[in-house]
Amino acid sequence: GFLTPMTWRHEAPYPAPVPTRSEYRAPANGMLHTTQPVNSDLYCGSGFFSIDLASGAKRTVGVEMVPDAIRDAKVNAELNETEIEFVEAKTEDFDWGTYNADVVILDPPRSGMHDKALADVMRIQPETIVYISCNYKNFARELVQLQEIYDVETIRAIDMFPHTPHVELVTRLQKRHNENI
Repeated sequence: GFLTPMTWRHEAPYPAPVPTRSEYRAPANGMLHTTQPVNSDLYCGSGFFSIDLASGAKRTVGVEMVPDAIRDAKVNAELNETEIEFVEAKTEDFDWGTYNADVVILDPPRSGMHDKALADVMRIQPETIVYISCNYKNFARELVQLQEIYDVETIRAIDMFPHTPHVELVTRLQKRHNENI
């Protein structure tokens, strides 16, 4: 199913989605389904997406700079009986390219991806990216660069915060394979 047991500290300084909101999990889950062997979740928070991604993978690594989030992610992986390597580090400082990930989840903060992290994505060029954005303006700015290499396969806006201007965008990008890249 789409719902998995999750936990996080209520005093955590990072935003955490409500894991029982199936209207959020269901659309993202369809984009996360993969049988690729190696996956990375950058800005992984408490492992919300890593856990779904890990079910079809041989190896999944989650990267997050918030220590409490990493502790919660490890608990969540254990609750869901999944093996995921969680690393406490800033995405822009961590050499995630050494994992040779086939699928990369990007779930940056509202301010968007760090410039170096975006440059790393452009350099490493994973086959598939699932980008979860809570700020469509920053996502649009980053998408301009990503579309030099990737095609948008699927995009979905999810209204997690009714009566506010905020929506979550879940986008699946697929690497273009041609000589013009």
